[in-house]
Amino acid sequence: MRKHPADFVSLIFGLIIIGTAISVLVYRYTDVDLDLRYAVPITFVSLGVLGLVGSVVAQSRSNRRQRTQVGS
Repeated sequence: MRKHPADFVSLIFGLIIIGTAISVLVYRYTDVDLDLRYAVPITFVSLGVLGLVGSVVAQSRSNRRQRTQVGS
């Protein structure tokens, strides 16, 4: 079996869907009262932070590749 590159976007969205499903199950089948009005803003802020981190990592990798190509 060949190794394939990781798809982090799918991983993040899968984790968000799993988290949402777990919170709905907890809300429905227990006495825990979840305030779901914060779910959408927290999701958007989390995605924004992950996007910024991904952008910084991609930029640093690009800079590192350019330095190694110029130095060769």
